[in-house]
Amino acid sequence: VHENCMNYGGMSWQHALKLLENVPGLQWVFDTANPVFNDDRSKPSPQPKQDPWEFWTHVKKHSVHIHVKDAIWDPAKNDADYTLPGEGNGAVHRILKDALESGYDAGISIEPHLAVVFHDDSKKASDQEIYESYVNYGKALSVLIGRIQDEIKGL
Repeated sequence: VHENCMNYGGMSWQHALKLLENVPGLQWVFDTANPVFNDDRSKPSPQPKQDPWEFWTHVKKHSVHIHVKDAIWDPAKNDADYTLPGEGNGAVHRILKDALESGYDAGISIEPHLAVVFHDDSKKASDQEIYESYVNYGKALSVLIGRIQDEIKGL
């Protein structure tokens, strides 16, 4: 599997499809927030950030896992501010609803980035803070998925 991260498949949905079309058996891990802070390298400079919904619509049929992460891009600091699922620009609600309505029944995991970011040594947190961050993120996602399931049922 390949994730739309800071790699070839994460450069744009066009790059992702090229990879999927040329690597037999390759499947996708879709991360909802990665498009929020990655430049769309299919476009000329200055490259805009990617659109999570647009990216999803092109790779969803290849997706076997969804990483739920949400963020808001802050151009002033040239970095993302991470949020609870559904509170950022990762189109988490829309993507999960579409996935579930389409019969998606594979993995969904959380990647909060709230207390710490594994590739950012500047963010420090205690083990307890990290634990609480994951538990709270999981609970927030559970509530969001419950709302989505109710919407799908028409409740």
